[in-house]
Amino acid sequence: MKSIYQLTALIGNKSDGINDEKFMTAAWILYAWMRREVIDCIPLPELPATVSKSAKTGRSVASIYQPEEHFFTLRSSVFENGIRDTVEAEIMPYRQSLLLAVRETAFLREPGAKAKPASGPLAFVRQLIDEVGLNDGRQLSTGLQRITTQQVGELADFLCAPDRWLPVVVVSQAKNPALGQNGYLVDVRELASDLAGSAHVMVIDWDVTYEFSRIVGDEWSCFGGAVRIYWPELFDFETDDPYVHPLYTAQTIRRNFYPSEFEKELKKIIRARNAGQVIAWNRFGIRFYVEAEQMRMLSVSGEESTEELLKQCREQLCRVHESQEEYKALAETYYADMVACQEDSQALQKQMTAMTEMLNRQRREIARLNGRAEQPPVDLGYEQMAKWVEQYYPDRLYLHPRAVRALKSAVYQNPSMVYRCLILLAEDYYDYRMGRINRDTFLQCYAKVDPGLSECGFGGASDILEQGDEYYITYGGKRRLLERHLKKGVNHNALYCLRIYFFWDEKSSHVVIGSLPGHLRSSLT
Repeated sequence: MKSIYQLTALIGNKSDGINDEKFMTAAWILYAWMRREVIDCIPLPELPATVSKSAKTGRSVASIYQPEEHFFTLRSSVFENGIRDTVEAEIMPYRQSLLLAVRETAFLREPGAKAKPASGPLAFVRQLIDEVGLNDGRQLSTGLQRITTQQVGELADFLCAPDRWLPVVVVSQAKNPALGQNGYLVDVRELASDLAGSAHVMVIDWDVTYEFSRIVGDEWSCFGGAVRIYWPELFDFETDDPYVHPLYTAQTIRRNFYPSEFEKELKKIIRARNAGQVIAWNRFGIRFYVEAEQMRMLSVSGEESTEELLKQCREQLCRVHESQEEYKALAETYYADMVACQEDSQALQKQMTAMTEMLNRQRREIARLNGRAEQPPVDLGYEQMAKWVEQYYPDRLYLHPRAVRALKSAVYQNPSMVYRCLILLAEDYYDYRMGRINRDTFLQCYAKVDPGLSECGFGGASDILEQGDEYYITYGGKRRLLERHLKKGVNHNALYCLRIYFFWDEKSSHVVIGSLPGHLRSSLT
């Protein structure tokens, strides 16, 4: 069984409370959807009632309607193309408000059936947003929300709000209006419409980004045409890791995606994350149809109802036993797919290693034929450094986005020395880690670059490690320590102090650079 879509949101505005009119309108929208999309002959009860209907076409619906308790729940099931698609929705009181809960799941019942991907909200969710209103601390909208300078503080508070259940997508404007559409690299209106019920889409103009950065800090901010996703999890701007929340810079979007492809990737990521998150439904008191029907029957007195409940439980138990083998077969299929993917990954890794070795041999042969070692240019500025790494050492060096951002504010007086240090890491340190030269030879290599240069780690008991996230980056989905650094100079004046923080990644055989060329904070600085 796979989750396709899920949502929890309050109905109406914060001030509406438990509103009879809102409840009736929302319940009617759900009933109308059930008749329109699943079975059109199911009655719409005007009194408290439980109704159900099955059809030979593989469709079934059931619902419980209790208006005096402001409770309504439905369950629909459709079997098509080897997939059982189940939609459950519930309206109930929660903390002096009305709560909407929606869950859509898919189960592959036939071998070879194509898995259904995570999707956007069902039609009734969009209708509820437009006609009744939904909120999770902020009103959901099918249109974009433009943030003004006066609203930036509210946005920052909302990002950290504990009752925010949906991600927030912030789209910033580039300074150059010729980029994209008036400085925006995505179609913000289409994105907001497509993600309605899955995320809040906020737009901030160029002049507003300054205030946003001032409040949340540069590492948490979004500016210069960038797009950022802030996931719905409790966090603190001062202590938590900002890189958990994906940031796509204008350069990344333009370099890695074709027009309109980035929006598709963004929607895919958000929908998959929403579908995969674990929601503690019981914490809200949500029961959905099956449990609610059992509770209703238990509350009805009489032997006949008890017998009916026992009969339903026996039938449910039989269905569980019948599906046990299906789950087992499905698990075995997933395991076989996983093993095949692992084998493919290992084969590709070997292929990449062989190609890297071949590239190294070609480099050495070219150098031998030329009678000298071919050196990339080192008389460039910081603004060309990221592109320089991609051009000359893409198979050996990786500049983390945090390092790329640090280069924008670099003030170290000798960029040429930084370039020579990158060559040292890409060639001599790389050869040392690959076992081609020993440590002593590497020490001689960096002494040739500059007698005042040294390479070292922090040590397990170093005071620097107490600084927390300053010395960590997120790489390959994991939190990694920048455990080594090249350094020159003891003066902490940024003009004269050089530091390149990095680590060696065994899996990809890359030197991963997390920060340069300035000194990171320590108890001494």
